[in-house]
Amino acid sequence: MARKSQLYDRERFIITHAEKFLKRKDDVLPEEIFFEYENLLIHYKNLLDEIHLMTRVNDKMHNKLHVAHDALKEKQTELERAHEIIAETNTELEENNSTLEQMVFERTQDLNQAYNDLLASNKELDLFVYRASHDIRGPLASLLGLTYLARLEVEDELAKDFFERIERIVRKMDNILSHLQNINRMKNMELKEEKVYPSQLVSEILQHFEDNDIFKGLKITIHLPKVEIKTDILCFKKLIINVLEHMAESLLDSSELKVKGEVQAKNLRICATWKGIIVPKEVQNKVFELFYRIDNHEDLTGLKLYCAKQITEKLKGQITLLESTEKQTIIEVKLPVLEVV
Repeated sequence: MARKSQLYDRERFIITHAEKFLKRKDDVLPEEIFFEYENLLIHYKNLLDEIHLMTRVNDKMHNKLHVAHDALKEKQTELERAHEIIAETNTELEENNSTLEQMVFERTQDLNQAYNDLLASNKELDLFVYRASHDIRGPLASLLGLTYLARLEVEDELAKDFFERIERIVRKMDNILSHLQNINRMKNMELKEEKVYPSQLVSEILQHFEDNDIFKGLKITIHLPKVEIKTDILCFKKLIINVLEHMAESLLDSSELKVKGEVQAKNLRICATWKGIIVPKEVQNKVFELFYRIDNHEDLTGLKLYCAKQITEKLKGQITLLESTEKQTIIEVKLPVLEVV
């Protein structure tokens, strides 16, 4: 804009200067006229050159602006298309989101229904196990009483032998039902955390086996740490008892059962060691399953180890069969210690 104003001023200067020269009334020499004419021509030529240059610059600028305008228009078209794509995508996402929300809602309803059905089934199963065990143990107790009386009254040795066999079978059945009841109780029992010294529980654990014939003649060694921990005392004792009962039932030619515990970091590590029935490596991870039986050992129901596993998991721990060889069998239990003093 400033450049154009300068050109206009120069053009007015040339015109004004020429008009003044033409209006002069005094005598003008020819040389003076020629000089003035040449001077005006030079100014006019310079003005034309600048106008020409400015025109060329303006043309270039115009071309650049035209190219920029076309590019801007193309970009605007691309932006409009991108906006359309985004709008279409948003519409699809909203539709998909609505469909997904409906699917999630329906799936949640299905899961809630399945969960409620499972709770109902578990409740019915727990009630069935409790009632069945209770109803069956009554007749078994009567049968035990009858076999006891029969052994007192019958003098025939063969008959006595039959009654003793019957009594052993009945006691085994009663033991299985008792463990099923214990499993059911443990599953539904609420944990009660208390401070206790594990070493103080040893005598109570050993007292549990005083009237158990299977432990007669066996040497039980239990060493638990003399530190104060926080745990559920009943669950802890039942865990050790179930492991010891399995050890006694699966014992081979040894008569010693060892249980040793120690605190490592924030875990109470308990190792049960004895010379027991060899479990092949390929099935060692199955010995804690309910009613799992090792080949050729049908007397082992697997209830003791299953119960031990349920208790361990309830205490948020782990139980593992570490070793099973001709030399020894080792079961390891790791329990998280919430507090150690």
